[in-house]
Amino acid sequence: MTACTIKHTSPYPTYEIDLEKLDNPVDISKIVKDFGTKEYVYTFEYNGEIIKHGISVDKKSIPGERIYRQAGHLEGWSKQLANGSAGDDMREIDDRYFANTNTRLNRKGMKITVRDLTKVDSPSAADKHLHIKQLERQLIKEYKDTHNTLPIGNVKDESYIDNKPYVAKTTMEKLFDFT
Repeated sequence: MTACTIKHTSPYPTYEIDLEKLDNPVDISKIVKDFGTKEYVYTFEYNGEIIKHGISVDKKSIPGERIYRQAGHLEGWSKQLANGSAGDDMREIDDRYFANTNTRLNRKGMKITVRDLTKVDSPSAADKHLHIKQLERQLIKEYKDTHNTLPIGNVKDESYIDNKPYVAKTTMEKLFDFT
């Protein structure tokens, strides 16, 4: 079996990375690079339980660096990543998870769903990442509505996005000629 499966491609590509089937966390970066993913919403899921939703829009770093760093701090790798600010939050999430379940998060049983929004345009004329923030917010809200709590890895509900005003690109195009 392969470490990465495409879940669907509409309205944007979505794929799942099974960490148990990888030899090294850096393989995540290779997968993300192969897909050409630069802007995405991701979900860490452990044994079917959503652990965290997040976003990455950093086009300057290596592909998938955000999820690579977080996944690399999980137990179960032959060589776990050393401490560093880019992935330390996963150790904090693991500590909270352990306090609640007496079980440590591990790459075995962990899957990452990547929703690739690289080729999706933002509806906002000023915030080119609004649609990415909106999708993360929607996923967090759906989880909270269902479970009456946030995923253990999301300390903020990102609800400020719900009321964030913006000027739609379509409005700007009607008002101004950009040719």
